[in-house]
Amino acid sequence: MKNHIRILVLLIAGASLLPVAGLEAAKSHNWRKGIPAYDEGRLVIRQDGPTLVFSDSPEMVRENGIMYQDIVIGEARLFFHHVNDTAAPKKIAVMLRNTENVPAKIIFRNKGIAEPDYDYLRAGKEVQRQFFGYYPNQVFYVPAGGSMEILTGVGQITLKDQLVTGMLDFSTDRRLEVSVLMTWPEKDIKEALTEERILPPDDGNVLRGTFPLADRIVDLKKSYKPDEGKIVGVLIADNVYDVYAAGIDATTGKRVVNYGNYGIVYDIRYKIKGEQRIRIRLNPWGGWFAGAGRVSSNGEEQFVLFPQKETAFGKTGSETIVIAEEDGFTEGRILFSPPGASNLPIRLFFETVEE
Repeated sequence: MKNHIRILVLLIAGASLLPVAGLEAAKSHNWRKGIPAYDEGRLVIRQDGPTLVFSDSPEMVRENGIMYQDIVIGEARLFFHHVNDTAAPKKIAVMLRNTENVPAKIIFRNKGIAEPDYDYLRAGKEVQRQFFGYYPNQVFYVPAGGSMEILTGVGQITLKDQLVTGMLDFSTDRRLEVSVLMTWPEKDIKEALTEERILPPDDGNVLRGTFPLADRIVDLKKSYKPDEGKIVGVLIADNVYDVYAAGIDATTGKRVVNYGNYGIVYDIRYKIKGEQRIRIRLNPWGGWFAGAGRVSSNGEEQFVLFPQKETAFGKTGSETIVIAEEDGFTEGRILFSPPGASNLPIRLFFETVEE
C-alpha cells in the first residue's frame, strides 16, 4: 500500500481550494459531541534554533516610545504585536541598526507581516499564513552605523485600536540593534530612536524579552497504533509538560517568561504503525485560535490553515478540526507556531478512522 497524506486545508497564494470528497463528517468542529476519552501521548522535547526577540508589552501602546530593544548577531527571529491605543494616528516601526564599523549582511528567510487590522485574530492568522508559506530568501547590506526599517521602509501608519504584528526569521553577520517603537506619523524614525524613552512593560505577565533556542522539536515517544483503536492526545504549550520559554528583558535586565510561547516554532514528529487510516485533529483547548502551519508525510509537505473557512475557532474549548488524514505505516511532521491573539494550550488528537 502506498503511504500518503490527504490535507484538508490548502490555501497557498495563487492556489485553489482542493476539496476532499467523503470527509464532511470528519470536518465537523463538534467531534463526538465533545472531547472523548483519550490516552495521553508522552513527548520528548528538545530546544534548538534562533534567538527570539519578542515585543508584545506594552501590548496596548498609550504613548510614543520604544516598546522593546536588544542587540542580536547570528540566527534570530523577531515577533512583534502592538496596538495603537491612542486617539491619534501613529507610526509603528521596526528598525535594524548596524552597530559595527563594517557593513552588515542580513538575510531574511521566513517572514510574515500583517497590515494594520482591527481584527486581531485575523491579523495573527495572516502572519502565520505568510510565515509558513513559501518565502524566498532576501539579502540586504546595511552600511556601518546604518539602519533599515522592515515594515514598509518608513514605518507603518496605524489608526486607533489597530494592531500591527509580524514574525520573521533572519540572520546577520554583525551586531544588529533591533528596535520596535511608536511615534508621530511625521517624525523621523532615527530621531525618534534617540529621543523617545523605553516604555515600561504591562503589569503582570511581561510579554517581551530575548529568548534563546526558539525552536522546539517534539517527538512522540511511542508510535501511534491505529489497529488498537485508541485515541491519543498530545498537549502543547501547557507550561507543565511543555514549559514556557524563559529569557531576559534586555531593557530592564529582569528575567521574563513567554506566556504562550509566542514566536516559538514547533516541529512535532510522529510515527504511525498500523494499516488502518488515521486522522489528526487540532483542538484549541485554551480558546479562540487562528493560525497556519505545514503538515508533511513521507517527504510530501503541504501548507495548512487552522481553520480553513472561518477566521478562528475554539469558542467552547472542545472544538476540533481535522488537519490531516493518513494511511498507515508512515512518518509525519507538523510545523506551527502559536499565533498572536490566539490562545494556548492546544491539543493534537490521533484517531483511527472507522471504515
